[in-house]
Amino acid sequence: MNYNIRFRRQSWKDCYVANFMGMVVDKIIEKYPEHSFEILRDISQENNGYGSISSPLNFSLLNPENGKYIVVSAIDNWKNHLMKHLGWEPEKMVKMFYSGGFSFLEYFSLPQKWKVSHDIRNIYRPFYYGPYDHRHQDLITELYNNRNPSSTDLVFRGLLFPFRQSVAKHIEDPDIKVVCRRSGGTNLEYTDYLRELSEHTAALSLPGATEICNRDIECFAVGTPVLRPLIHTQYPDPLVPDYHYVNFYLDCYYSDTGNPGYKHIEDFGKYLSAKWNQIKKNTEFLKFVSENARAWYLKNCQIENNVNYLVSQIRLEDING
Repeated sequence: MNYNIRFRRQSWKDCYVANFMGMVVDKIIEKYPEHSFEILRDISQENNGYGSISSPLNFSLLNPENGKYIVVSAIDNWKNHLMKHLGWEPEKMVKMFYSGGFSFLEYFSLPQKWKVSHDIRNIYRPFYYGPYDHRHQDLITELYNNRNPSSTDLVFRGLLFPFRQSVAKHIEDPDIKVVCRRSGGTNLEYTDYLRELSEHTAALSLPGATEICNRDIECFAVGTPVLRPLIHTQYPDPLVPDYHYVNFYLDCYYSDTGNPGYKHIEDFGKYLSAKWNQIKKNTEFLKFVSENARAWYLKNCQIENNVNYLVSQIRLEDING
């Protein structure tokens, strides 16, 4: 039988997601040698962003006989896959494998025209998020094995989008530092960023465009404990608060714009400071969290393991009926 794979392959050497998608596509073709697969690239959609049907950050496996398809996506906003002007036909989507945060509450709050025509519980499946760059595993292992934090600060380094700025302004603890990587020449090469990350006692994760971000995974990899709001995504191998990361805040939600928000944003810094002062000298607990997160990273987030897990979940029979 003949199948189509709608995908724009990109050879970005440093990009985990682009390489991951290409590897999954190749593994699917290898998994089903009795079938043929045609890679389709819709140039007309390429100005519509990474959420369209022609993207290096997602692909769809399509049965051209009935129009049914499976989506695999690591874009920042799963709602793109419900948008018809981006080339999608959500009524024909039978599975959506997504690595970011998916909110059922948010889904059921959408207008009816955005929803799939069949039960979303039968469609959505999570797979694992990754670091920004899939390379440098030898360096990452070295940093983990030799980790001896020289700084006792809790640090966030990253882009300060407006919603992150609105949160950060409520952090008043002098031992908690927020560094915008675009200001004052503070941007680092990726390997230097990993080295710096490993030198801190712990790292702060501020909400991003989706619930989890590259920084969380990179911290897990090098052994730096993460303080962050609760992760709601139920991965097949769950991330457990105060076991894989340190939870200090619950009340984050994602609006229909894809941006995070808080009902009581003025309390964010208070809860963060209280939790940090409770644990910052508890080296046994921080080591416990670090070891658990590192094991979770090795099992689930190294690119080959993540690819193999996902390919094991993709079945052509889902789009044949």
